[in-house]
Amino acid sequence: MAMGTGRIPRLPMIVNLLTHSFELKLKYGFQMGYFGQRGQSGNSKIRNIPSSDPDKTAKDFFFTLTQGVEVTALLRKSDGAEIGLKARFVDGTTVSYRPRSSSDGTPAVQISFAFKLEIDIKAQKIHFTNGD
Repeated sequence: MAMGTGRIPRLPMIVNLLTHSFELKLKYGFQMGYFGQRGQSGNSKIRNIPSSDPDKTAKDFFFTLTQGVEVTALLRKSDGAEIGLKARFVDGTTVSYRPRSSSDGTPAVQISFAFKLEIDIKAQKIHFTNGD
């Protein structure tokens, strides 16, 4: 393999996401690359997963998806305050968890790819809302 192609670091990330996302897809619904259902904004990248315990559900979702990846504190850029958790994969892709999102105060998990990845999961922000 030629140097600089970046294929080796991506393989563990892809395998990890695919392996651990299977359970989440069955449990929370998955369609066209997105978990849950479209939120009120109408933006397909903003999703909602209703739950009777949104905090617990969001944490479970985050830790299931990031199994085997080092988790660190997520810090606010402006003042360095801890606002959640972040898992950074070897290719730079991140999955973050915030107990309170800045947009609506619900717990949220955000999946952000470091490069254009053509697997079944798309970049998205998932809000965990009250309800079943």
